[in-house]
Amino acid sequence: MARTTPRRRGGASAGAARPRLGAHDGRLAGRLAPEMVASRFAPLLERHRPAFGAVIQYNLAHVVMLAEREIVAPTVAGKLLRALRGLGARGHTGLRLDPELEDVYPNVEAAVIRELGEDVGGWLLTREAALDLAHDLLAYGRALLDLADRHRETWMPTYTFLQVAQPSTFGHYLLGYVEVLKHDSQRLEAAYQRLNQSPAEIGICTGTGFPVDRYRVAELLGFAGVLENTLYALNSGDLDIELAAVLALIATHLSRLADDFYVWCSREFGFLELADEYCGTSFIMPQKKNPYVLDHPKWAAISSLSDLNQALNSYRTTPAQSPNDVFFIATTVYERIADVRAALRLLAGALTTLQVKREVMAARAAAGFTQASELADTLVRRGGLSFRSAHRCVGALVREAIESGRRAGGSECKWEAVRCACRRRTFGRPSTSDGSWSVAGCSGGRPANR
Repeated sequence: MARTTPRRRGGASAGAARPRLGAHDGRLAGRLAPEMVASRFAPLLERHRPAFGAVIQYNLAHVVMLAEREIVAPTVAGKLLRALRGLGARGHTGLRLDPELEDVYPNVEAAVIRELGEDVGGWLLTREAALDLAHDLLAYGRALLDLADRHRETWMPTYTFLQVAQPSTFGHYLLGYVEVLKHDSQRLEAAYQRLNQSPAEIGICTGTGFPVDRYRVAELLGFAGVLENTLYALNSGDLDIELAAVLALIATHLSRLADDFYVWCSREFGFLELADEYCGTSFIMPQKKNPYVLDHPKWAAISSLSDLNQALNSYRTTPAQSPNDVFFIATTVYERIADVRAALRLLAGALTTLQVKREVMAARAAAGFTQASELADTLVRRGGLSFRSAHRCVGALVREAIESGRRAGGSECKWEAVRCACRRRTFGRPSTSDGSWSVAGCSGGRPANR
């Protein structure tokens, strides 16, 4: 713990003086301006409250290392460890955090000084949050896989430009997001490996003359190693930005799935219905069932993308020896992890309770001429047409069917209609004398039903 010298301020008695820590102690005279406390340090302290537990853990490891290296006496180390454990047990809610001390770190030190006296009391967070995020990713992935397995044969149309394209299955659709999740998990694992290097015990930027053991502190805190260069360890904002980029991609993928579900839950599509516990209703329109659960992934994506852009710009303009913006980036990333984790948990719950309208999906898959491209391919394979000729033939058939009010899959849109459409366009290939269709030596053939 850093040592400080309490001093009298503004005529207050020595008994009323309290230790001042950080930049506003010793070098600067007078108290902080009230507007500085209210506008800068009070909001900053609130944002950093979640770091309280990590600060305690780091200081515990730091004191153990100091005792092992005989930098502090065992009796002093014992007192420090007991005081820190007591603070940790109380938590940040049990400690009055003073914004005039600027941040969580000096508040913890001031609390130890108050308990033990000045002579004794003188990045973990983001890494742990990344592990929690990995657990939620796995739970979301299991929900996706379970739902995909149940709907391996649930037919549905695919869409391009929001127009029906080809038939597929709902399971196939969901497995596309499983593939994306695999890549997101790999990116998160790679980012975690780099985050899992301790920046601790570097002094302010050039190390310290005390015989500290950085590797021992890293071991006590569960890090795999240390960031070797002390200047980089102080300003390694790129590690947090890398995690911010992973978060933005995860949130974007969640938002894309949520956007599809948003449309498919509408009455116009009617493919899906969310469980009531994940929906809300209107205060004015009593008939409404609004898919509230699908809003959070979209908000998380917008916030994550905005934070990533802000972090990159902040890091770009931050001098290498000015770490304040880097600390701000780490705090922002930590907050965004909570949002993305919430989106993962919400979607996992929605997936496990989702009602899929199989009949509606199958009917839409059969309608809209979704097998037209397969029909064109069949004309190429069995009729000897070029694909462009087959494409024109089937396109004309679809147009004529729509104009005359015929529906896809009806008896009037069978192989005979294809034969007639191609015969009208001939492509230089006559029909046979008995009226059956002959294309490039394929006489009267009919493709298997598809």
